[in-house]
Amino acid sequence: MAKKFTNNEIKLSEIPNFEHIITKKLEKSYLNIVVINEIIGFIIFAIILGVLFYFVKFFSFSNYKIYYIAGFLIISVLSFFYSLTSFRKKSYAFRDHDVIYKYGVFKESLVIVPYNRIQHIALHQGFFSRRYNLASLEFYTAGGSSSDINIPGFQLEDARNLKEIVSKKIEKK
Repeated sequence: MAKKFTNNEIKLSEIPNFEHIITKKLEKSYLNIVVINEIIGFIIFAIILGVLFYFVKFFSFSNYKIYYIAGFLIISVLSFFYSLTSFRKKSYAFRDHDVIYKYGVFKESLVIVPYNRIQHIALHQGFFSRRYNLASLEFYTAGGSSSDINIPGFQLEDARNLKEIVSKKIEKK
């Protein structure tokens, strides 16, 4: 027997409210990795600037070296503060049926991925993450070649537990 087709209106008052979900901030030790990455970027760009001053005549004989250095320092400081602010804005929540990830400095984004859409979960540890016993979780959904959500800064054991919990929810679908 065929099921009777219905197309009822959804009332806005009946839709679950996700804006007031309390999300959890990233691990504070992940801030160390953010700072290390910024310092490495600063050093690389300082070396590039030094090479340009030494080998490229346009830069080496220029009367504007002080402006290049000042610009470099200003950009480096702005990048550092942007990374710190970005770290503070990132948060996540795992609920019964979905995972939520909030991020963004100038434009706040909120991504909600239902477990029944997740195809694969990957746990990653970079070089510095291993030193701080941290990991990131990447959630992949169908139709994309890259991850839909990449949440960094979990304690390794927490990341493994969350991956296991979400994997079980995926298997049930």
